[in-house]
Order: sequence, then C-alpha cells, then structure tokens
Amino acid sequence: MVASERERLALYGRLKEVIGVDNADTFFGLLPRAGFEEVATRADLERWTAAAKSDLDQWRAATQADLEAWRAATKADLDQWRAATKADLDQWRADTKADLDHWCTVTRHEMQQRLAHLRENLKTPALREEFERANQFRGTGQR
Repeated sequence: MVASERERLALYGRLKEVIGVDNADTFFGLLPRAGFEEVATRADLERWTAAAKSDLDQWRAATQADLEAWRAATKADLDQWRAATKADLDQWRADTKADLDHWCTVTRHEMQQRLAHLRENLKTPALREEFERANQFRGTGQR
C-alpha cells in the first residue's frame, strides 16, 4: 500500500507531537520518499548492470568494426597513393635519364666537331709558327 502525500504529512505532524521535531525528522529521513515500490532491489541492479554491459559490449564491437573498416580503407588509400607515387617517380627518373642521355650525346657531338675544327686549324702554318714561338718563349723562363 502506498501512502499519499497528505497521509505522509499527517503522520509527520502526529510524530512531531509524540516524539518531537528532531526525532520525526530523523525517522522520515530514513524512509524512502515515495514508497518501497520505488526502491531498486538487488535484482533490479543486476538486470541494469547486465543490460548496460550488453549495451557497452555492442557499442565496443560496433566501434571496433568501424575502426577496422577505417583502418582497411586508409591502408588501401595509402597503398594506392604509394603505387601512384612510385609510378610517378619511375616516370620522372626515366624522363630525366632520357634528357641526360640526349644532352650527353649532343655535348659529345659538339666536342667532337670542335676537336676536328681545332685539328684542322693546327695544320695551318701560321698557327703552327705561333705555337712554336710560344714554346720558345716558355722555354726561356720569361713570362
């Protein structure tokens, strides 16, 4: 049976008359506010604990599955970016090697032309005389 608020106040008033205000306050402080059907039992707490644990386990499993999916997606993205970057670097390396090979060939050809031209110039008597004068000048120690 649940007592109404009016009945509780009447009981409190009578207790104040019989045992005094302090004792009535102490007694009512020990009673539950709205009756015993509002008080949780050990079985209630165990059910709530089991339900909360079940909820937490489900959330943990869902969160773990989400994290695993994100990890797999991130790994796939990184693998794709790594492959694309490697392909770019390989292409740039090949392009740079081709450019260097081209410029080496061009430079070698130009040097061969200049060397041939220099050899032709060395065959002229005027240039040969100039070299001989320079060698004689060097041999005398004069500068």
